[in-house]
Amino acid sequence: ANGVDSKKLYLAIFGRVYNVKKGKEYYDKDGGYHIFAGRDAPVPFVTGVFTEEEAAKPWDALDVGQQGGYISWMDFYENEEKYPFVGVVEGPFYDAQGTPLPELKRLNEALDLARIEMKRKEEERKKKIAERKRKRELEKQMMMKDSEL
Repeated sequence: ANGVDSKKLYLAIFGRVYNVKKGKEYYDKDGGYHIFAGRDAPVPFVTGVFTEEEAAKPWDALDVGQQGGYISWMDFYENEEKYPFVGVVEGPFYDAQGTPLPELKRLNEALDLARIEMKRKEEERKKKIAERKRKRELEKQMMMKDSEL
């Protein structure tokens, strides 16, 4: 269902399949996101490298810090009304009956770790912002004292 060999235009992310026909300008053979059409290729979503080699990489080729990028893409497709969910594909995450496989559990565990890492980074970012703000306030106070002299 890549829009070339079929009129259907689907993509999968971790075995969950979405109809992206309404975004054909992005996903068809001339679109910038065609690398995703008709396959489950999560790595390029995060790396932004839209090559066959990148699309062939397994999801766990990325480190925990990068894997957090999967979360926003999963949420995007799950919540984007113009790209409806159509089912699951048989592969590493689901069997032919649509039953989740151990690889899906492994993915979810990795994404839990990625969420923890994302939270840690966000807390660190907030701390740095607060430190810069305190430093600016101190500098401002010092400048005011200097101007009073």
